Amino acid sequence: MTQFGLFDYHKRLSRIDQAGDPLVELNEAVDWEQFRELIERAREKPRKSPAGAKGYDSILLFKIL
Repeated sequence: MTQFGLFDYHKRLSRIDQAGDPLVELNEAVDWEQFRELIERAREKPRKSPAGAKGYDSILLFKIL
């Protein structure tokens, strides 16, 4: 397995952008906000304490999945 260099990720992303990244097209085609209420209801859980960092946005987590 080769180790990535400093600019390898940048080069890879630019090649994906030139070829037409399907995730960009998907993001433009889907209204993600229509899922927010449903996702947030599914993520509800009681917090044990107010300590710790705030959680990530529900839509962002949904997109990552």
